[in-house]
Amino acid sequence: MTAYIIWKDEFRVGSAELDAQHKKMFGLINELFASVREGHETGKVKQIIDGALDYGRMHFGDEEKIMLQSGFPQFSSHKQVHEDYSQKINELMIDYHRRFGDISSELLQFLKAWWLNHILNMDREYAPYLADEKTNPAAPSKDVDAE
Repeated sequence: MTAYIIWKDEFRVGSAELDAQHKKMFGLINELFASVREGHETGKVKQIIDGALDYGRMHFGDEEKIMLQSGFPQFSSHKQVHEDYSQKINELMIDYHRRFGDISSELLQFLKAWWLNHILNMDREYAPYLADEKTNPAAPSKDVDAE
């Protein structure tokens, strides 16, 4: 199967849990791409879409919880981006249903572009707040002056 979106180590944010969830979302997008490309029936495609949307909501909840616990100062704006994503997905799903299950490339393109941009730009902003440099390569070095 040709992957539509490929995970790379450079996408890591420093949380094993969140990195695993991001990888899983890439897998769901690839599954949707393959299903559409192979011409699966509408019910199967809708099942994959619904699963990806549910997984995204779960991921956002976990990510927001971790951001709050870590003291990430841009939590509110990051949460708003998650809400904007959910709104856009709802609009695309309404369009999907209006077309009687004709999945447009617009949804796949949106999912791919949004997740890549979100991880590489938005999620990388909270990486330094997650852990120390031993467990998180994105964390800033905390050099301590010897006295």
